[in-house]
Amino acid sequence: MQGYANIAFAGGRDTIINTVSTIFGYLGEHPEALAAIRENPKTVITATEELIRFASPVTHLGRMCPVNTDVHGTEVKAGNLVSLNWAAVNFDESVFENPEEVNIERKPNPHIAFGNGAHNCLGAPHARLPVRTLLTKLSEMASSVTVIEAEGKIEKEGSYERANAYHTLTVKLEAN
Repeated sequence: MQGYANIAFAGGRDTIINTVSTIFGYLGEHPEALAAIRENPKTVITATEELIRFASPVTHLGRMCPVNTDVHGTEVKAGNLVSLNWAAVNFDESVFENPEEVNIERKPNPHIAFGNGAHNCLGAPHARLPVRTLLTKLSEMASSVTVIEAEGKIEKEGSYERANAYHTLTVKLEAN
């Protein structure tokens, strides 16, 4: 029960903070994206999915392997931990053309930022709502986002390292 509570708490706090700060940072560095959403408000849906894929707010989640198995040639014994690295999958070149680039019109977008199948995040629909609302309101009310100060957050797990949102991010919004 504690594990589920921890996941629910992190999902309701950390993932939204990481996603929203990544979006503000991205829009500050790519003003053309905000202009494109303003010009075609229907792209809010595809932009939401793409920015969530790009942010991949949760890098990975560990699971205990229930039975001896083989994962792509690697033997995993029952009781060992495995990590589902969602962020890596969301940048897989065999799935996404130019995965390091944000394409706000990317469709289809089979990202797994919220997991997949039986492990799909129960809060995924709720997480999409503030992102859609943010993109809609920014495109309606702001002509630009300017990054004033940014200190990126780097996740480190063994030899794996990736940028994931910001420790601090200060932006300036110009009104339409």
